[in-house]
Amino acid sequence: ATMGSLVAELFLLLLISAAQVHAAGVSFYGDGYIHLRTTEASVQTSLQLRFRTSSQAGLLFLAVGSRDFLLLELISGHLQVRLDLGSGQLSLRSEKGLHLGDLAWHTVELSHHLHNVTMSVDGSSLSSLPMPGPDVELSIQSVFVGGTAGLRQAHSLGVSSGFRGCLDRVLFNQHDLTSGLGPYSGSKSIHEVLPGCSSQFFATEEDAVGFLSSKAFVALQPWEGPQEGAFECEMLPSATADDGVILFTSDKHAGLVAMEIRDGHVVATVVDEKGKKTELRSLTYVHGNKSWHNVQLHLLASSVQLKVGQELVRAHLSAQLRFHPRGPLLLGGLDEEARGEASRAGLMSAAGGSFRGCLRGIRLNGRRTGLPHAAVTKEIGVGCRTSPVLDPQSTTDTTEAPEVELPTTLPHRSKGNMNFLSLKTLEVAEGGRAPLEPRHIKVNLDFQKLDLHPSQLMFRVEGQPVSGELRLDLSPDSGAPLAEEQTVVLGA
Repeated sequence: ATMGSLVAELFLLLLISAAQVHAAGVSFYGDGYIHLRTTEASVQTSLQLRFRTSSQAGLLFLAVGSRDFLLLELISGHLQVRLDLGSGQLSLRSEKGLHLGDLAWHTVELSHHLHNVTMSVDGSSLSSLPMPGPDVELSIQSVFVGGTAGLRQAHSLGVSSGFRGCLDRVLFNQHDLTSGLGPYSGSKSIHEVLPGCSSQFFATEEDAVGFLSSKAFVALQPWEGPQEGAFECEMLPSATADDGVILFTSDKHAGLVAMEIRDGHVVATVVDEKGKKTELRSLTYVHGNKSWHNVQLHLLASSVQLKVGQELVRAHLSAQLRFHPRGPLLLGGLDEEARGEASRAGLMSAAGGSFRGCLRGIRLNGRRTGLPHAAVTKEIGVGCRTSPVLDPQSTTDTTEAPEVELPTTLPHRSKGNMNFLSLKTLEVAEGGRAPLEPRHIKVNLDFQKLDLHPSQLMFRVEGQPVSGELRLDLSPDSGAPLAEEQTVVLGA
């Protein structure tokens, strides 16, 4: 019906007008993974997936048994496959001239049949090799996507770091491993993987980073040579007077370098290899004035300097600083391992959690850095948005959500109701799912006069949501994403 079509177009235009092209696939943030426990043995294996990333290294896929394994990873911007069926390992790499860490979507197809292994990239680059030895069967007990979930064999296999970027349609022997990211019991477990392709993977070094919760942090590669090192950033603390970690790195023993906000003041802490602590405290109060503050930390062989705005604080070290960081350089907060180290060192803000606010203009030893160089991120946003994120485990009651009323001049309206369309907000917790139901959309039409049934209202998908996806069914193992231009009947 004409009226139904008009209603559908108006509603969907308002509902998903913020749609972006980055919605396809799922996002891995450097420490995420999908783990499927399965027992399979076959002389024929197939793997297809799409990925996009700016990272140069990361694990894409691993199928592993007690002896056999199939590993696909990104190394120095190129794909590498390693396969062992029990008679020796084969290694296959993509073409040298094909650089894949360029944030474009790339498609990989890998097949194993008896002794033959073939890999194609983007449908054109083809590589193949014969397997050594008599064994032709791949026997596995576990499958991993994006990371290894603490797998014991990961070190002996020489597996690269966790993947940071987007994966789409990971089909292993025709089973889609990325479908249905809700909570699972039994054979499939999912950690730090969210629907949609996150905008943070497209951030630049100039973009500010917003730390959105007490667990937020950005992990960069280890800080090289901090004996003569320098860290600099601009900082905008939140309006609330919260303590929080700005910077943390350690040598995994006694030594560490940290910078935190404590009681509204920036405090730098250096602990040498013998456990001797040196603290510098700025007198500048940084909370509550809604201003950006330039912060600099300089580490020299025999001294440390902290500068906040125009204020400079300096301290001499009793012994020459010998510090070789082994862990990541953490900005804005702490991961679980670093939290324990910080607590043992007496770092006051370790219990309080992450820095609340924004960082920008981040420089290490004079060089720009930021989200494009991150190894792991957690609960952060691109740009200076510091409102808290929803707890992925929380549930939201949408029955009390406010109505959004849309006035219109269309002639057909229910008596006594001057609004053609009323919407109730549908809120979905991060990492969760919620049904879009007729109660969220109230169409104020006299269907009887128009000789219409509500099921005749057809809704057309004009574009995908900024985050997540629209599905026909919300059960974990069924339902397909709604494609653009597809029409559906709500509640039918």
